[in-house]
Amino acid sequence: MPPGDFISVGEEIGIIVQIGAWALHQACAEAAKWSNHLKVAVNLSPLQFHG
Repeated sequence: MPPGDFISVGEEIGIIVQIGAWALHQACAEAAKWSNHLKVAVNLSPLQFHG
């Protein structure tokens, strides 16, 4: 699902900080299993930085 489909809804209903925290946790846990030369990117809402 593209981020544009759910980030605005999460912001609107007030759960975007929780969604962002979950996304970061999942991305980091998965990336920890990868080879050292690989990178990960996670789309976040600007509100995540204020949460």
